[in-house]
Amino acid sequence: MKFTIGFEEEDVTTLHSYWDEIIRTQQWSEGKFTKLFEERWSRHNRLASVAFSSWSGGALAALEYFDVKGHTVLCPSNTFMATPLSVIKAGGNVEFVGGTVMAAFVQRALRGEALIINGSGRNTRNYIYVEDLAEGNVAALQGVAANEIYNLEGKRPVTILEVAEAVRKLVKDVPIEHREAREGDFTGRTVSAQKAARELKWEPRVDIEEGIERYVAWYRAETVK
Repeated sequence: MKFTIGFEEEDVTTLHSYWDEIIRTQQWSEGKFTKLFEERWSRHNRLASVAFSSWSGGALAALEYFDVKGHTVLCPSNTFMATPLSVIKAGGNVEFVGGTVMAAFVQRALRGEALIINGSGRNTRNYIYVEDLAEGNVAALQGVAANEIYNLEGKRPVTILEVAEAVRKLVKDVPIEHREAREGDFTGRTVSAQKAARELKWEPRVDIEEGIERYVAWYRAETVK
């Protein structure tokens, strides 16, 4: 049986038109929209198609190809969870490296450097504390979650500026330096965890302030070892 796994250069415009329509629903991780994309892409190629709702399949294939078993793979700390899980499944060892705005702000503040914000800093993120995320994944092991997709998010949208102010309060009162906004920077998106609360009885417990305070304490403890 043949199936499509990629696309040719002349198909880019068509591919983007299909995918943009799914993105606009803001529910691209829902199974029915993944299925819809597969059906449209299959008709275009006249071959059965498989769409990954995450990139775990492709990541795992690449990691196994390069035979990372027994080796350490560096993963940005803001990477999709599929990445480190794929490394582990391929037999590798995961080592996270700083990549989030929070990690960057804390490190700069400890060095006494200004916190750099591109644009106004009003862009939002739904930060989730690692323990809440872990508990959400454990909750998803229940039978009710079989073949379902859930969004796990923090308690509320948080601006980049709010993160910077919290770091200044908890670490050091360094200045905030605003630079020109980057074109195409992610401004934030509304994501709902109501399905997880309803079916898994899961809700985040740690708010952003407490999460940053815990992270700062952990980072300081790790850097003095």
